[in-house]
Amino acid sequence: MTKIDIPQHVTGGQLADFLGLSPRRIRQLATDHVIPHAGPQGYDFARCISGLIEHGKKAKEPDAAFTAKVRLTQARARTAERRAALAEGDLMPVDVAKEHFMAVGAALADALTGLPAEVAGHDLPLRRRLEAGVRTVRERIAMRIRKAIETAQSGGETQ
Repeated sequence: MTKIDIPQHVTGGQLADFLGLSPRRIRQLATDHVIPHAGPQGYDFARCISGLIEHGKKAKEPDAAFTAKVRLTQARARTAERRAALAEGDLMPVDVAKEHFMAVGAALADALTGLPAEVAGHDLPLRRRLEAGVRTVRERIAMRIRKAIETAQSGGETQ
């Protein structure tokens, strides 16, 4: 096994470089008593590493303030993504989508309205069956449009 020379004391800059942190963050960690403060010879390297390990063990559960900051950052990112998608035309406001859904539904209902009479002519039993079928189709379309609008308004995925 190769022997590694580990210094007993290091400067704040050396400790920061080793840990991939800034010297300011090293000072914050010392102020927060995560690592011991630097003495006349600098930071006690082994005690600093030990302090960071203990801190990591205790920090498995994030505190409420950290969790709130993460959620706020995520919410801001989602808002920025939505604004960008709207600006690029990849997304439309729910109210506009609702108007489009309603217009498509109305166009379908209008197209189906005269179909039974047109197809069945004077054959009354056939016309009644076609009207019942068209009514069922219109109800299904209306239900799917309502579901799509509700899903869009709640921010969920459409199916």
